[in-house]
Amino acid sequence: MCTKFIPIFFIVSILLITKSFAQKEKIDRYLASCNERGLFNGTALIAKGDSILFNKGFGLANREWNIPNDVDTRFDIGSLTKQFVTVITLQLVEEGKLNVDNVISDFLPKYRKDIGDIVNINHLLKHTSGIKPYVAVRGIDNQLAQTLSKETALEVLHSGDLEFEPGERYRYNNSGMCILVYIIEKITKKAFEDNLKERIFIPLKMKNSGLIKPNKVIEKLASGYILGMGEYTKPKYLNPLNTYGAGGLHSTVEDMFLWNRSFAKHSLLPEKYDEWFYDPYDEFHPGNGHAYSWDITTLQLPDTKKKTKFAHYNGAQWGYLCEMAWIFEGDYTILLFTNIGHNINIWAVESGIRNILLNAPYKIPLPSLNSVLAKNLNNDTFYKLILDVKNNKTQYSINEQSINMLGYNLLWRNNLTKAQLVFELNTKLFSESSNAFDSLGELYMTIGKKKNAINSFKRSLELNPENKNAKAMLDNLNNK
Repeated sequence: MCTKFIPIFFIVSILLITKSFAQKEKIDRYLASCNERGLFNGTALIAKGDSILFNKGFGLANREWNIPNDVDTRFDIGSLTKQFVTVITLQLVEEGKLNVDNVISDFLPKYRKDIGDIVNINHLLKHTSGIKPYVAVRGIDNQLAQTLSKETALEVLHSGDLEFEPGERYRYNNSGMCILVYIIEKITKKAFEDNLKERIFIPLKMKNSGLIKPNKVIEKLASGYILGMGEYTKPKYLNPLNTYGAGGLHSTVEDMFLWNRSFAKHSLLPEKYDEWFYDPYDEFHPGNGHAYSWDITTLQLPDTKKKTKFAHYNGAQWGYLCEMAWIFEGDYTILLFTNIGHNINIWAVESGIRNILLNAPYKIPLPSLNSVLAKNLNNDTFYKLILDVKNNKTQYSINEQSINMLGYNLLWRNNLTKAQLVFELNTKLFSESSNAFDSLGELYMTIGKKKNAINSFKRSLELNPENKNAKAMLDNLNNK
């Protein structure tokens, strides 16, 4: 008698395939629902190890021509560019051409010596340099839109006074990454673009990535949009030439998947650098927080209650938001790129996908309050929404920055009544936010409510004594 049996590995394979298919179906339905609610518009890629589980576009890449997002749509990846700068810098360290203790002046002798002599490469990599970032300079947008020479950009945008002593604390800093690009070019005697191609794009076969350049047509690049005054509009123009390193790259989810896998495979740097990437700076965020070009936290697995590392980083540029995440247990990669960036709570969307992958309960995120308000600016529903939210009668996904931006859009268009309602709502929802009260103070100044403005700026300073804008505004109001 012949006994038939099915090999165990075959059974396991079938189970794994069935599980992957079920995950793919759940993710597809989940993201389709998010897209219908206005919560996601872009391209998603989900993978386990080297195997792509899900890759699909949602919504429109170009609203003028009704062109949909697809798997090969390119996006401005914003601050994800910083990861590339970090890796090239550490490659130079590995090659012995650079030491993290070297100071700026060692490579850029024309940089202001009072800062260049005390800020080192490690400070720039860790965002602890203390150099005032260009985004903190009021009225800088006009200069960011111009085409500046490298020397002028370095002097005007990236040579601000120290806000604190180098190494004293963490403050996210775009200028530090721009300075590193100048140093990379000086050491290698090659343009940043050439370094990217030779050190990263060609070795990893990233064929759909590159630098965004003024007036250059980039094939299949999604247009960025902002939902501001009840309709989608194009964001303001910023010249990428001035801030390469802080941002400036375009890519696809497929190319960025290759990039993410290079960390797991140690394709570009040896394993010894893992602790730089995945162990947060103990002196600032022990256990959770910022590492070299990654934000690190821990997740608890629902079945075993075991904890696993979760590394993620995002890039935000006007009209775009790109999130890359890596769950160590299970080796899952999540890439979510959107071209309506300032109206999307990408982390809420990502959380649902995370739970699907980990077999945990999940639900569709709530609609964005900012988007709902923006869509109803021109009817009476706007006032009802404000009242309902204040009285906790309705629930939305709430993002302080997005609501604040809506307030400023209304302010700039002289819609002062609605701007006041939005700014006041933001301080109610985020009562411990110095920035929310600072913005409300500016609104009160604009409409001539001096006493209200003083009270708002005082509250802002109470919440953040280092808020220089609030202090300057108070001095100005008290001297009138």
